[in-house]
Parts: sequence; C-alpha cells; structure tokens
Amino acid sequence: RGGDAKLQFGAERFLHLEPLVAERGQRAGGAGELADQYRYWLAEIHFESGQFQQAADAFALLLQEFPNSARRLEASYGEAQARFKLREWPRVTAQLLKPDGDFQKISLTRTSNDELVVRGHLLLAEALLEQSNFATAESTLVRLVERKLTAELNWRRQFLLCRVQLAGQRLPVALASTTKNGWSALQRSSAHCPRCKNSIA
Repeated sequence: RGGDAKLQFGAERFLHLEPLVAERGQRAGGAGELADQYRYWLAEIHFESGQFQQAADAFALLLQEFPNSARRLEASYGEAQARFKLREWPRVTAQLLKPDGDFQKISLTRTSNDELVVRGHLLLAEALLEQSNFATAESTLVRLVERKLTAELNWRRQFLLCRVQLAGQRLPVALASTTKNGWSALQRSSAHCPRCKNSIA
C-alpha cells in the first residue's frame, strides 16, 4: 500500500462495482473462504481512493464477520492506518496496542522480520507521539531493535525515535542516539515538533 499505482489508477473505476462485487464474494465464498478476500480488496480500494472512513469501516467489518480470515493482520493494520489518516489517534493505539486485539495476537505468531508487523509498530509509535505519550512510543521503537529490520524500516525507526525524544524535550538523549551521518535526519525531525524548532541549529 501507499505506492501501488495500478490500484490507485483503477480505484475510482471499481468503486461503483462495490455492491456487485460484495454480493458475488458472499455467493462464491459461502463459508467465508472467498468473501473475506472481496471485503479486504474493497477496503483497500477505498483507502487508495482517499476514502478513509469507508476504508476503516470496511476493514472493521471484515474483522467482525470473518474471525478465521487469513487477512486479519492486514485488516487490523489497514483499519489502524485508515484511522491514522482520519487523525483518530486513540482508536489507532487501541487497534494496535491491545494485548487481546488481532494485531498483537497475530504478531506473536509471525517471524521477527515480518514487515507488516514492523510497520504496525511504527504506526503505533507515531500515533502515541501524536498523543504526547512519549514513554510508550519510545519503548515501542526501542523494542524493534530486536527485530531484523530492512535498512529503510530501520531508518524510519531511528528517525521516529528522534522525533519522540525531541518532542519529550530529551535533546541530549536524542543526540546520543543519533550518529553523525544521521544529523540531517535529526534536523528534519525537529520540524515536526513545534516546541523543538529552536532546539536544533
């Protein structure tokens, strides 16, 4: 998600087919083996079309109606991402942080380098940052060190960690955890924190 040009290109054209597709999905997957796939892709189409409320509702409906779907982790993350776009920070954290929620339960069954799990924790940390819950955001990011991150995801983790520490007025800690080569990232991160704009030269 986020860079699928083909899905974005075709999204508007397919949206008007939603009732027909959903009906066919229910008919084809009487026991849910295909219907959940239709639900999932309809939700994705809504998201890529910028219809975040509809996307959040569609992902939530999948989670409600298909308790055994193989798409539950993706749907849980998808709902959280849609609600993040809606700036519903408490609902994002509830979706991703609750120990008995789908995201946390299924995450425990995935490998340490599962990219979707990592992205979910990054999203959780950013939602916590938006709510000024700096301690929990930082601990979430620190725990990701134990996972096998790609270079891109590790950079995002370090960048977000700098933002959290700066927002929490912990400049010495932020500087200590930032290498010389990461200084420009640290400078950019200060722009996201109005209280820290004068903290970085």
